[in-house]
Amino acid sequence: MSEMSPLFKFFSILLVSLVSASSLVYGLDGIETIDVGGKPVSSVFAYSKLYINNEQDNNVTVLDTNTHKILKKIEVGKKPISSFLVGKNIYVNNFGDNFLSVIDGLTSLVTKSILVDSFPNYSRHAAAKLYVTNSGSDTISIINTTTESWLKNIKLGQSVTQPSAVFVTWGKVLVLNLWSANVTIIDEKTGSFKKLIPVSGSPIDGTVVGKKVYLYSPTHNTISIVDASKDAFADNITLETGSVSGTLIGTKLYVNHPTSNTVSVIDTASDSLLRTIPVWLSPMSSTLMGTHLYVNNSKGNSVSVIDTVTNTVTKTIPVEAGPVFSLRVGNKLYVHSADAGKISVIYQDAPLLNSLSSTTANGKYGIGAKIDISMIFDQPLLTGSTATVTLNNGVILTLSKVDGRSLFWEYVVATGQDKADLSVTSLKDVKIIGISGLQNTVYAIPTWKNLGDDKNIVIDSKITTTTPATPTPVELACRDTGMYRLCPLTKTP
Repeated sequence: MSEMSPLFKFFSILLVSLVSASSLVYGLDGIETIDVGGKPVSSVFAYSKLYINNEQDNNVTVLDTNTHKILKKIEVGKKPISSFLVGKNIYVNNFGDNFLSVIDGLTSLVTKSILVDSFPNYSRHAAAKLYVTNSGSDTISIINTTTESWLKNIKLGQSVTQPSAVFVTWGKVLVLNLWSANVTIIDEKTGSFKKLIPVSGSPIDGTVVGKKVYLYSPTHNTISIVDASKDAFADNITLETGSVSGTLIGTKLYVNHPTSNTVSVIDTASDSLLRTIPVWLSPMSSTLMGTHLYVNNSKGNSVSVIDTVTNTVTKTIPVEAGPVFSLRVGNKLYVHSADAGKISVIYQDAPLLNSLSSTTANGKYGIGAKIDISMIFDQPLLTGSTATVTLNNGVILTLSKVDGRSLFWEYVVATGQDKADLSVTSLKDVKIIGISGLQNTVYAIPTWKNLGDDKNIVIDSKITTTTPATPTPVELACRDTGMYRLCPLTKTP
């Protein structure tokens, strides 16, 4: 994923007025929407949680990516605009202050504040050091991430104004200086200033490809290339208009142009323009999912989906106002709609079946008792989803009620249906429709996630009253995917 320069992000989110937020909803053209706070402009993922920087509210929202519940809001400094994950620690750049807040990703607590210079806005980590650009003082700060302490500030050279981004490659630290049309080179080992390299336009962000660093400028219609191995300017690529960010896919660089509403495709092997793709209003950043590139159109309140095989737009997805940043977690894309104060969640795949369970308490149930039978999925479902289940006492039941991520129905106990431990033996006639509109008809019962694994429900037709066990919270099964852990939403009876 390409990260957009927080400095440009800070100014760009002022272009559209703030839209009032609402609670968690399903249904903005198949998008799950989460109200997270004032101007969410960026985030990092750690320990199944999304740490979202709310630039307006001066806090960080902690979102459980399994349940999409907000766990807490962490007070930090003024205008938290970007952050960087190092080990278990999240270093938050407080653009309106002169310090970084350090959050423990395991406990979600602020453990310390580290003084830097004025207006810290962007950071990059390499070899136990965090390099922080300070746009208000034209310096870069170095933090020792082992000891979590400040090491030094480095002046970036004469007539340097507003450092915007930093990259570490080929034993060098390259700092892009937004309004002075140059790049500062710092020796990574000694931490000492080496030289200034003049470039075209106003370098705001960049992408490292081997020894080359491609620099984007919103004010100039060229991309400057710096050869990091030689500490020298290498070439310019002339494009249609100014650019702000890009995403590298193989040898192709997809460059976002907010003023022309296009994405350029550059061959980094020959440094030539391959194609210009029209998208929607003001593309600011992009994220790759599979073979598709999701482009955030900040003024178009939408995400354009580019097939990177054919380099064509396959669809445009409406989202909440002002999408400026997105982060992929597994099969989900979290689009940060800064002007709406919300996260729009786009699902790439059809729903996955997490477990079969019940909100009915453990215990014995006789004739006439009602027992909930639920299929739990990894995403919200749409009405029209249905499945037929066969229970191990021979009862066949069609589930057709939808509640968030659950598909369920109430089974009413009748005579001759006794069973010591109720469970599901088979699924058929399945049609599951996710909030994205994607659907699936083939599902298997998850191993160790069946009704009988999660619950202990006994059917005894000889009793006339139910004898449930002491009510306890329903613990629905989680599923590890390797990248993250999926846990379904619980549903009250």
